Amino acid sequence: MAPLSSKNWQTFSRAGKVYLAFCACVNRRFDHSYKATFIGAITALAWLPMTGCQSQSRSFGDDNRIHVGVHYSARVARQSSPDRNLDLVKRDFANIKKMKIDVVLIDEVDGNDVDSIVECADRHDLKLILPDIQAVNRVRGLSLAGASSSRRIKSPAIVGYYLGHVVNGASFAQAQKESARIHAANAKSLTVVRMDASMISEDRIDAFDHVIAHVAGDESTSKPTAGAFQTIRFRSDGRENDATIRSWLLAFHRGLAKGRSGGLIIEGFRTLPGDGVGLVSRDVPLSPERITMVQRIANRAKRWSTVLTGLGQADVKPLEESLASVDVALLAKGHRRCLLIVNPSTRDFARGEVSLPIELNGSAVVRAVAVPADSDATLGDVIRARSDRIVFQVKLAPGDAALYELF
Repeated sequence: MAPLSSKNWQTFSRAGKVYLAFCACVNRRFDHSYKATFIGAITALAWLPMTGCQSQSRSFGDDNRIHVGVHYSARVARQSSPDRNLDLVKRDFANIKKMKIDVVLIDEVDGNDVDSIVECADRHDLKLILPDIQAVNRVRGLSLAGASSSRRIKSPAIVGYYLGHVVNGASFAQAQKESARIHAANAKSLTVVRMDASMISEDRIDAFDHVIAHVAGDESTSKPTAGAFQTIRFRSDGRENDATIRSWLLAFHRGLAKGRSGGLIIEGFRTLPGDGVGLVSRDVPLSPERITMVQRIANRAKRWSTVLTGLGQADVKPLEESLASVDVALLAKGHRRCLLIVNPSTRDFARGEVSLPIELNGSAVVRAVAVPADSDATLGDVIRARSDRIVFQVKLAPGDAALYELF
């Protein structure tokens, strides 16, 4: 994990550097084949921040980090509202705050609505990351001829700007220029880019405050990415059964098992037209069951990231007598080691034992300490190694997981 530059967010630790994995709808809106639409959108989105924007920085919680974010379309919310107003946005932002989400990534909002959106976010103590449309286009190599200048926004709710998708050396160089421009105007402004995972390196990470590690295709089959923000793509098919909602918790745990422990992005709040991805269907209320599950996931993301951030996958092979119906992941970096045991079923409980050799990642394990999933809990059970193995008692609900720090 690369350290944040001193020009911004000096209180972040090396482990606090975040890599994000953004949603497919961001990919579609910002970086795919609708050049004409994108250029035309510049005028409509003329409020977006440009050079000289004097927005202020706001703390990201007690440890000054983004833990959980949601990708949100204010335009869809307005269209979904019966009266075509922002009442739905106000209700959504209240629920977003209730679900323990830290930051809202806005990608679609009408220019006339931006002041109301910012005011609503400020009222609920939510943070906003907004796209700098001109920067996004320059990173893509598009001309800005005829584009109107942007009105500057001043609000403590605005904490960062998305600058575009880095896909090659040329787009990386342009994104660096855009980041320097933003920081020259206001050193407290957070700069965010999306970068193909294959391009990510420490020196490229250092060029920006946050890097969105873009992984093409199915997240479940993608390669491990140590410290990356993971994403959850909720499916809004109208079903509220327990197995469907527990599949979200399972998806979160599987992301952690791949080392994506820097934080969490929920891909879409309300579903887009013709798309089933979103926390809630675009024309129905958000159910209490979904709110409760997101609260649970958010609390766990905040609690577990303190010990998991920066750790990557390491080899581990449970002994033959171990419970076969669970997934076991060893996450390590140097002397730091954690064990994650996941129940991959969304319907059945997992009960039994997982036995591991005491030699893990090059050194012996003396004891394991459970990391509580509840943010209010302070102490976890201690498991001591036996002569040649360490044994974990497993009792996991569907989709659930247990995390242990190894010493």
